[in-house]
Amino acid sequence: MRDAVFGALAVLALSCGSPAPNVHVATTPAPDAGPSAKPETEAEVDPSVPADLRDAVKRSQHAGVLLAAFDHAAAVASDALRGSGNTDLDRVLGFLAYPTDTDNWRVSFFVGDPPAIGFRVDLGRQKAPSVQRVDPPETPSAQLAAMFRARQTVIATLKAANASTQRLDPVVFPAAILGESGMLVYMLAGTDRDDTVVLGKHWRARTSDDGTKLLELEPMSKTALELPAHPRNLPPGATPAGLYATHLVTPYPLESHVFASLLSGLSIFVMTSRGAWKVDGAKITYVGEKPPQ
Repeated sequence: MRDAVFGALAVLALSCGSPAPNVHVATTPAPDAGPSAKPETEAEVDPSVPADLRDAVKRSQHAGVLLAAFDHAAAVASDALRGSGNTDLDRVLGFLAYPTDTDNWRVSFFVGDPPAIGFRVDLGRQKAPSVQRVDPPETPSAQLAAMFRARQTVIATLKAANASTQRLDPVVFPAAILGESGMLVYMLAGTDRDDTVVLGKHWRARTSDDGTKLLELEPMSKTALELPAHPRNLPPGATPAGLYATHLVTPYPLESHVFASLLSGLSIFVMTSRGAWKVDGAKITYVGEKPPQ
């Protein structure tokens, strides 16, 4: 029988039907604003997308919507836990966010060796977060244990390689949601600077089902890239039409671009080897071929 966590994630992957709460640049949502387990409506692939890239673009849109939902739940729960009055949060090793059904999320915070659940935060639509201290710590289900091992495997690999100087926030879910095997681990670069959109350097990894073996690890951009959301040289009262970035890793925008657009509320114009693209929230549109050099 499939783990209950996987079942809820599968429902999330298929349901994507109603808007998620707004998430603003370089901030976390208010603790009383629980996320929706149905994230921003997943867009159909635009007719402008070249036929040979339609499947890849569909995946980018789908995965980007999921990343925004998971990241939002983790941010709300982390704020709630920090404000809960618990004084021993330094023992927390890390967290996992996951939906428990189509309207509710749970974020489990792990402690100890072997890792067990020491705190959990339940989130629901239009409900304040509920913080629970788990004492004694609870042994996680086999699925959650594998997800946490996958998280730790990827973090240890990046740390050993000294691969990033940015803050990296993990999102973990079974890769079957995107038609793959094993566990998917995204390490999303973040910043403490206000009014800043982070386009890289994010990482995407895939591990074995039990989380112990790293199968794939790839950067989602060539370099770290952080852009001001509202450039200072804009005329008074003007708002930016969007942000511009060159992307060299793939010929189409990735889920990281969708995630950044959803997080910031800004359109992102992406230039690749195949031409210009517009990422507007959950939708990717092909603008046209790359102009002659």
